[in-house]
Parts: sequence; C-alpha cells; structure tokens
Amino acid sequence: MVPRVRIAVIDEQPLLRAGVEFVLSKEPEFEIVGSGSSFDDALRIVELVEPNLILMDVNIPGGGIAASLEIAKRNPKVRVLFLTASERHEDVTAALAAGVCAYMLKGISPSDLISTLRVILAGETFIMPKLATRLLVASARMPAVAAQTPTVDLLQQLTAREQQILKKVSLGLTNKEIAKLLAITEKTVKHYMSSILQKLCVRNRTEAVIALHGQQTDKVPSERATAVR
Repeated sequence: MVPRVRIAVIDEQPLLRAGVEFVLSKEPEFEIVGSGSSFDDALRIVELVEPNLILMDVNIPGGGIAASLEIAKRNPKVRVLFLTASERHEDVTAALAAGVCAYMLKGISPSDLISTLRVILAGETFIMPKLATRLLVASARMPAVAAQTPTVDLLQQLTAREQQILKKVSLGLTNKEIAKLLAITEKTVKHYMSSILQKLCVRNRTEAVIALHGQQTDKVPSERATAVR
C-alpha cells in the first residue's frame, strides 16, 4: 500500500482552513495531519508530525515567508506551498526566493488545487499564470531587476538544445510535454534543465524564463502555468 501524502494547513481564517482540509481529505492519497493559524503553529506541526506538504497563507501571523524560511532550515524535506489572497509582486518574489514550491490564489478551484498538489509531488514548482506573467513584465520594466538577470553572453553559454528547451519552458510546457515534443526522455529534459539553471545561476524555471525574457522581450509565455522541475 502506497503511503498517503501527509499535509498540514495553516491559515488564520478557520472557515477557509476547514474548507481546504475537507477538500483534500476527500482524496484517498492525502491525509491531513496538522492544522493551525500562525508562524508558531506551522513550526510546531513541522516538529511534531513532519508533514510532506504544508499549505499556508503568506499573511499568517508571524509571516508566511519567515515560516517557510525557518521550515527549510529545520526540515528541508517539508515542501511549503502558499495559498493566499495576496497578489503583491513583493510577496510572490519573496516566496520564490524562499524556495516555496507553489504560489496559488484563494480563488483556485478544488480540482485545480488537487492537481497542483500532484504537480508538486511530481517534483515541480507552480506559480499561477497571471502572476508569472506579471513577474516577467516587472522584470522587463525594473532596472534593478534587469541588472540582476544573466547577460546575453551568459545565455549564449547554453547549447542549442538547452536554448531550445528553455524556449519551450517559456511557453509554459512541462518536462513531460517537452520530452514528447522533442522525442527525448523526460529524464533527459530534467538533465538539460539542471544544466540550464546552473549556467544561468538561477534557482528555478521561473527565474530562468525571466532571464530569457530579459534578453528576448518579444518572447512572452502563454497563459499556462510555469511548472518548475
């Protein structure tokens, strides 16, 4: 029997928290092992029950960003996902910098929430399409951000195949879709992505796409989610 995925939900709003727990508990693959409303609750739950995933609001008392950073220090195996009402650019970028695996808005449907959790469990990272698009636009408009993105010379260090794969990523394709399109294995795509991230000195696909967009402003990803391996 395959072990169920252990999930904790942290949100200041009891009704919202109960709703999320109800939706997830209906899926046989998930098990709710903790529930809380604050930074302290999140850390306590991580210490006591070691969930596989912890789903929380960026605006919990004590701070969701601070909680995710502390969780990463204490138990890097616990993957943090944000489910929040905040669309602030600062919150999204801080979440990505903190290593959060997903940034979702509370308007997400139950089916999309479940699908996103499965994407995360497959080793990818998710950011809602409209938020990813805003990050790309902001990176093109903000000199401070643009100054931090890789230069043309750095992008040119990528092989032809790596450039090809990065362009597919910028269109919102997942590793599986890229593998099928290019007639290679998904494992090979992962290998190329690891090399791309290393060469561009970025942490994930979202940052890699931002780097590409900064040099090729005519390349804009579609309204699909950017999934990060």
